[in-house]
Amino acid sequence: MSSISIIIPLYNASEAFPHCLESLLAQTFGDFELIIVDDGSNDGSADIAQSYANQDARIKLIRQHRSNAGLARNRGLSEASGDYLMFLDADDYFEKTMLQLAYEKIKSADADICMFAANSYNNATGAVKRLPNSCKVHLFDDPQEVFSRETEQRYIFCCTSPAPWTKLYRARFVRDQGLLFQDLGSCNDLRFVLLAQACASRIVLVDAPLAYYRVSQTDSLQATQSKNPFDFYQALRGLQAGLIEKGLYSELESSFANTALDCCLYTLGKLVKSDSARKSVFEMLRNEGFDALGIDDECARANYVCFAGAEAQYFAIRSGSYQDYKEAYKNRLRKDGSMAGTKKAIRKILPLRSSVFEKYRNQDQKSQAAQQETLRALASGMEQQQVALMGIRRKLDALEADSAGLRKEIDDISQLQHSCNDQAEKQAKFLNECGQQSKRIGSAVSAIMEEQRAIERRLVHCQIEASRLGHCSDE
Repeated sequence: MSSISIIIPLYNASEAFPHCLESLLAQTFGDFELIIVDDGSNDGSADIAQSYANQDARIKLIRQHRSNAGLARNRGLSEASGDYLMFLDADDYFEKTMLQLAYEKIKSADADICMFAANSYNNATGAVKRLPNSCKVHLFDDPQEVFSRETEQRYIFCCTSPAPWTKLYRARFVRDQGLLFQDLGSCNDLRFVLLAQACASRIVLVDAPLAYYRVSQTDSLQATQSKNPFDFYQALRGLQAGLIEKGLYSELESSFANTALDCCLYTLGKLVKSDSARKSVFEMLRNEGFDALGIDDECARANYVCFAGAEAQYFAIRSGSYQDYKEAYKNRLRKDGSMAGTKKAIRKILPLRSSVFEKYRNQDQKSQAAQQETLRALASGMEQQQVALMGIRRKLDALEADSAGLRKEIDDISQLQHSCNDQAEKQAKFLNECGQQSKRIGSAVSAIMEEQRAIERRLVHCQIEASRLGHCSDE
């Protein structure tokens, strides 16, 4: 049984998946099993997983018909045997110390959950930057201490993003609480992550980015959110039901409402590419959604966990039209330094006619597109080099391990040779002593034989003398 079970749902991630696997196989903590659940991929992702599984006994591949990442994670959970659980995504990659730091932290604190920070990795440009919502350590007086809903009721939901790939869970805690991922196309991890944080008695943080979340990935789970625009609402309702079932809702009602408002406004903002889906969600929230989630005017004014401008957007949804909401959202973007404000300032500074401006803008767009294409090519090349380097590093580590084994065998042989030489010297000395003893015995035997011959001569002499005396007597 391994210390950590890593579970990865896999669906059509063939380009990024090798980078993910290499970053895991390069971990400084090696006592883990890697359970990959292929969710009906058709781009060769499963073949990549199988090739790695053939080379490393820690990797196990499970295949299932297309469903969703939530059910794939549940399938992996049912097969996991480790003391701790980690749920990762196939298109991300990780620091080589991720498992070691999270494992040491959760073990030393005897905690149910260990959270850590993450960076974003732009798949098009290769840019890396900190994800501010992945681990909000600034909310705590001492991020090194253990916390729970009892000590941090106000921030228990908003202290991290509702994503499982920045957490390490105690397996016994997950199973005792009956935690499972929802059967949803997107947001299937929200209920699992936030309900776990509400139920945990001990939570710890590692204030370091250990995971890299790949953005601008069109086939990722979050990029398909517009296809399932109401999944976020089902996830929030599932979390709400879970809190009620465990008797925690009244204690955490305010925290839940603020996080629910944050999630609602965030999702509306992400649906900009599908105006019809965005308007449908807008109507649902205004007519019934906010009320069902316990979001009211007081919650919006408290606004201690939501992003800037949340209050104006909330009231635009509650009492205004869809256009009022979109204007409030645009105002928020302008305050954040949006491109619309930048273009407006440029038009004021440069008194060019519209046609001339459009001409140069088109040229600039073409130039930017060419630059972006170059950057994408460079980023792709860099990523391939990183994957290759990780593979080389892994082979070097294996060679170093083999060299260490050979050095030990050579030392053992040298010691055995010294022992044999000592034994040979002892045998030679013994044989020399035996030779000397044999010489002494030979000399003694020669002396005895010489004495025996002397005795025989005297005996013959005595016989002759006796015979002569006998003749004398007869005479």
